[in-house]
Amino acid sequence: MPFATAWMGEHHFDKNTTITYGILLILVATGYTILSYQILNQEGKDSPYAKAIGSSYKEKASIILYILGIASSFYEPYIALFFYYVVAIIWIIPDRRLEKNINHKDL
Repeated sequence: MPFATAWMGEHHFDKNTTITYGILLILVATGYTILSYQILNQEGKDSPYAKAIGSSYKEKASIILYILGIASSFYEPYIALFFYYVVAIIWIIPDRRLEKNINHKDL
């Protein structure tokens, strides 16, 4: 990520740098989603973790927005940056499902 971020900064959000940045973002998001599913499979569907996480709408929304960002990079890189920014905002907002279960002793 630091390489792609620096490259984008040096080339002032050029099309190729924005596409590369989006591809790296989607790879990270996919890795996180796979890890989350593996933890759910290991812990079980009735575990406190599964109850705390519930559905994975943030993960799915992130991947969709990254795909839209990569696609829009071919036309206007600043639109892609908007999609990447929206994903960051989604993840900054705390997940209420997790907050409700954070004090659970088994989590």
